[in-house]
Amino acid sequence: MSQLTELPTELLIKIFDDLDLRNLLHCKPVCRLFNSIINDAATLQYKMELALCGMEDGPPGSMVPAERLECLREHQDAWGHLRFTQTSNIDMQSGNVWELYGNVLSQGKNRRSLAFHQLASVIRGIEDRSWSLDDLDVEIRDFGMDPAQNLLVLIESLVPNNGRSYSIHLRTLSTGESHPAAPKPAVLTYTPNFRCSSFTIQTSAELLGIIFHSMDGMDNELIIWNWKTTEIELAVSGDPVKAFAFLTDHHILLAKLVTYSATLAVVDLQTSHAELTPCEDLQVECEFYLPELLTRNIVVDILLRLDPGPNWTPNPDLKVPFHIARGDRLFVVTVSLFSPGDQHLRAYTLFIPSTTIFKHMDMYSGDIEWEQWGPAGSRLIYPTPSISRVWVCYVYGMGFTFLLRSQMHEQRQTLYMFDFNQLAIRKSMQEKANIDEPQTSESWNLMTDDSVIDAGASVFNDSIKTSLPFRFRIHDIAPDPDGRAVAAMLSEDSIILVCDISHLNILKTSNEAWKDASKSIHIVYVTR
Repeated sequence: MSQLTELPTELLIKIFDDLDLRNLLHCKPVCRLFNSIINDAATLQYKMELALCGMEDGPPGSMVPAERLECLREHQDAWGHLRFTQTSNIDMQSGNVWELYGNVLSQGKNRRSLAFHQLASVIRGIEDRSWSLDDLDVEIRDFGMDPAQNLLVLIESLVPNNGRSYSIHLRTLSTGESHPAAPKPAVLTYTPNFRCSSFTIQTSAELLGIIFHSMDGMDNELIIWNWKTTEIELAVSGDPVKAFAFLTDHHILLAKLVTYSATLAVVDLQTSHAELTPCEDLQVECEFYLPELLTRNIVVDILLRLDPGPNWTPNPDLKVPFHIARGDRLFVVTVSLFSPGDQHLRAYTLFIPSTTIFKHMDMYSGDIEWEQWGPAGSRLIYPTPSISRVWVCYVYGMGFTFLLRSQMHEQRQTLYMFDFNQLAIRKSMQEKANIDEPQTSESWNLMTDDSVIDAGASVFNDSIKTSLPFRFRIHDIAPDPDGRAVAAMLSEDSIILVCDISHLNILKTSNEAWKDASKSIHIVYVTR
């Protein structure tokens, strides 16, 4: 020990820098020297705060660790206080398709053209930039994108085959040309067994997944390709197939319908087949059961959302100082129910960290009952928050946002921001335990009490208790005489408010900006 403490401070910092957060914290109480070095070294403070914030260091650049640490703290302070700094307008286009991914918002200008807007962040050095891809020679039914890979996915209906066949064009986001990483021609073709009403498009590195939703809603097909080789990794069909999300670089989480409930099935793409397989015959690694419903309730739909995909990092050309870490993600599951007896539609929302899934994948195989994983590993809210089924990008990393209209003032709305980052929550709990002061309006509100839905509350067969801690912030939205927000979405630096009038608007100041930002979708630059 004496030999170690005699090493130069610079060398000790390099040694500490190789440790993870847990071991670094264990070194602090070893001796006064270690504690002093860890507290004073900007490199180590930056490393610890990145881990606590769920962030990851960006590529090398001109900023030294002390400058990155200052930016990180400014970024976190802005989110912690929902400090809106600026606003600007974006006209809503008429193409009827849109996407938000990787801090880029895109809309269809018409059936053949797309408009893009890179959402800015002064703190992270991302510039405000707009561009268009006009006359792409494709009749766009829907599209997806991944700015990190400069990837644009265009779905086109092929009329000669009665509109049942679809071409999936692999283009670049910057120019609209064929993507250089895709084989030539950069087009996938698929013909489902029905005409489609809509599509769910997800990407994760070289994987591209699309659910083809049938017109009658009774049968869907999920196809996952390696878009760089055009090989099909998975093909599954059936009414139970409602939603999916990538879990790892070779696992997906598939939302399925079962009798009086729903499940989340973990599918290993390394053991799946390219032949179209009925959902009931699909080989799964394990299957997480959601709470059992009263027999009078019927599950009619499931939404499964997370953003961004696992292991996603920004485009290196942005050279951001830090970005969301490639570790934990928050799955938001919304289950919609119908009760024929009283003709009521109901819904509940379940928040599940990916760590909960990974933990129980390691412990179990086959069916995993709700009681084994759900009560301690998730948080269930009923009735569900006001979640749009169209503007669905309401989750980012471990954060979630939604709007709630005031019952006392019809025109006033409240914006809620949830955070399920468990390290940050534990830190907040420790800070509040050490400070004997009342909670201020500018601090995070902690939710550590159990959520309990009693049996017979028109939904579940048994009493449901969940206890996953989270914290939240709220922000009142002043009435706007020209329109109201109908949905909220989330990106790494912004909150996007969708209004019922056909414009886009980016909030950049404070409460005054809400009044000036009428007739628009409001994109709130929280950390601008």
